[in-house]
Amino acid sequence: MKLRQLRAELLRDLQEYEDAAAGEKMRTYIKSELPCLGVKRPQIRAISKRFVKDRGLDQETISTLAGEVFRTPQFRDERHAAIDLLAPFRKTMPSDVFPLLEEMIVLGAWWDLVDELAIHHVGPLLERHPEVLTPALERWADDENIWKRRTAILAQLQRKRGYDPALQIRLMAPSVERKEFWLRKAIGWALRQRSRKDPEWVRSVIDSELGARMSKLSRKEAVKYLSE
Repeated sequence: MKLRQLRAELLRDLQEYEDAAAGEKMRTYIKSELPCLGVKRPQIRAISKRFVKDRGLDQETISTLAGEVFRTPQFRDERHAAIDLLAPFRKTMPSDVFPLLEEMIVLGAWWDLVDELAIHHVGPLLERHPEVLTPALERWADDENIWKRRTAILAQLQRKRGYDPALQIRLMAPSVERKEFWLRKAIGWALRQRSRKDPEWVRSVIDSELGARMSKLSRKEAVKYLSE
């Protein structure tokens, strides 16, 4: 089946759930240049999952399709669908999908897209291929692109195996004194999430020289569960 046909069918599936009023609210909320269909995120996930299953599409085809959809969407909802198309293959994606994720992050350049990619795609890829992703994310941590930096900081947010505290420090350190809200928030979020499993480590980070250089926002977010 040709990519053009697959793209048309995916858009048609999304348009079946279009909600113009919700779309306009969403466009305003996320400050999107693209129009929004107003399809709810759970619906997009379900549509994408069914789309892959019903057509029996393989990993390579899905990666190609996801890239094409993400690069030239008519609606922002298509970019979310492109990300979700990759979801069925999270546990088997090879490390060579990383350039596609990088392209999506750079093109997406906003929290609603970048966070999905960072947490649910880059993170699992790091867990399976640390030998490839670790040096790449360390480079991203000091990149001029703040969305690459944010991705690096959030990549271990839901890591189930092999959480690396030293790596987390290395990924946060280049951004602790940056002024951008998205970086300050990400640092606090990453530490706050980790405090659920390792509160003493998070306290030690906050009390360290690195913690002293963090913004008030990062520190406030980081200790939220500790104070509770």
